[in-house]
Amino acid sequence: MRYASYEGWSKLQGEPLDAMWRRVAAEVLLRAHEDLVTDGTVDPLPDLTGTTWWTSQHDRLTPRYGEAKTLERALAELGFSPHPKVILLVEGETELYHVPRLLAEFGLTQPQQVRVQRTKGSKINAHLIARYGVTPRVGRRLHDRWMLDASLTALLIAMDAENDFETQAKRDKVRRQLQEAIREEVKYQDADISQAELDALVHVRVWGEDKYEIANFSDGELVPAITKIAAMQSNPRTASPSWEQDLRAQLQEARAKHYDIKVPLGRLRVAEEKVELAQLLWPVLLAKCEAEYAAGRIETPVLKLALEVRRLVGEVGGIFALKGQS
Repeated sequence: MRYASYEGWSKLQGEPLDAMWRRVAAEVLLRAHEDLVTDGTVDPLPDLTGTTWWTSQHDRLTPRYGEAKTLERALAELGFSPHPKVILLVEGETELYHVPRLLAEFGLTQPQQVRVQRTKGSKINAHLIARYGVTPRVGRRLHDRWMLDASLTALLIAMDAENDFETQAKRDKVRRQLQEAIREEVKYQDADISQAELDALVHVRVWGEDKYEIANFSDGELVPAITKIAAMQSNPRTASPSWEQDLRAQLQEARAKHYDIKVPLGRLRVAEEKVELAQLLWPVLLAKCEAEYAAGRIETPVLKLALEVRRLVGEVGGIFALKGQS
C-alpha cells in the first residue's frame, strides 16, 4: 500500500479505508518527529537498520523509508511478481509451437512462471538477457546475506547441437560466460554471488546429437506428417510407389549425419512448412509424452526439458536472498 497512490487506496470502503487514513495520520506525525530531530528538539526514532525482527515502524507509509520493502519484493512475496521464474530460449518455430503447449500440460501457463522466447537460430548472444533479465536485483544486506528486491529468474537455453552449442565443451563455455556476466552485474551492486547460485540460474541444454524434429520424433512419426504436407503441396512424388521408402531413406541419412529436417525435405522437393509440421506432430508428441510420464520412463528430449522447467520454477520461486562467496 505504501506504493499506491491516493487514487488507488481511496477506492477502499469502511474499515480498510479508515485504517488507511489512520496510517496517513501516523505518517504525518512521524515526519513531524523527524523534523524535530533535525532541530535537535527530540531524540531520533530507533534505528532499525539490519534488524531481522518486525516492528510497526517497518510498516511506515512511505517508500522513502530505508527499511521499507521495495515494490518488486513486496509483489514477489505476495505472488504477484511480474518477473518470470524461468526464461526459456528455444530456436525454431516447431519448438515455439510445441514447448509452451507441453508446459501447459504441467500447469505452467502464466508469464510469471515461464516465458518462452524464440531466437530464430542457434547463433545467439544471450549476454544482454542474462545481464538484464537474470541478474539478481540486490537490496539491503543482512549479516552475510543480501536481500533481493525482486524474485529470481533462471535462464534455460535449449538449442540444436551446432555452432556455440555443438559440443559439451562449447556449451560449458557459453554457460561460464553468461555466469560471469551475471557475476559482474552483481558486483556493480556492491554484492556477491556464489558459484552454486550461478549454477542454479544458468542452464544450457541440447536435444542430443540430432536437431529438434529428428531428436524428438521417430521416422514412423515423421513420415505421415511429412507425407500429408507434401500432398497438400501437390508434390508429384507422393504418387510414386517408392515415396515412403525414399522418405524413410532420407530420414535415416539425416539421423546418421545429424542433418536438420530441412535437408530430407529439400531433397524430396517438400517446401519447409515448420508450423504445419508442428501442428501435425503435436498430437503425436502429446500422446507419447503422456505415455512416458505415466510409465515413469522419460525418453523424449523435449519432455525432459519440460520437466526441468517445472523443477526450476519450483526451486527458483523460494529464493529471496544471496549468500555470496563462501
